[in-house]
Amino acid sequence: MEYVVETEKEIVQNYIIKSKQERIEWELSHSKKRKDIIWHFHKPDIFKEASLHAVDYMDKEAMKNYLHKLSGAENVYFIGEDYIGEMLLEQAAERANEGEICIIYCGNGIGYYQGEQEKGAPPRFMLLKEKCCKTPSKI
Repeated sequence: MEYVVETEKEIVQNYIIKSKQERIEWELSHSKKRKDIIWHFHKPDIFKEASLHAVDYMDKEAMKNYLHKLSGAENVYFIGEDYIGEMLLEQAAERANEGEICIIYCGNGIGYYQGEQEKGAPPRFMLLKEKCCKTPSKI
């Protein structure tokens, strides 16, 4: 369980704006609040602007290959609408492809975020820890 807490803390510290970090960490640590945490992420305004890098739509296979090529990860940490925890990258890409609001964290400051669809396509971003990596190019 310690790994989970550390991974969640890493995600929050890498990507969430300073003014919201303490609240998000607190909610993740409380079972009643935890299950609804994803709704804080329905719009990208909770993320540090420098960590967001817009990406185009990718089908599940392209997303899996893209994230794997960037990170080398087979297993990821997934924060979604009804599940928070470790998951195979392939499963996470499939859930994102189905339109779920989610964060897929590959480790080492590399992640993917998909927001809520209101009109048109949902917001999609690579999440890169500031000073971690260069902005990825389309693979």
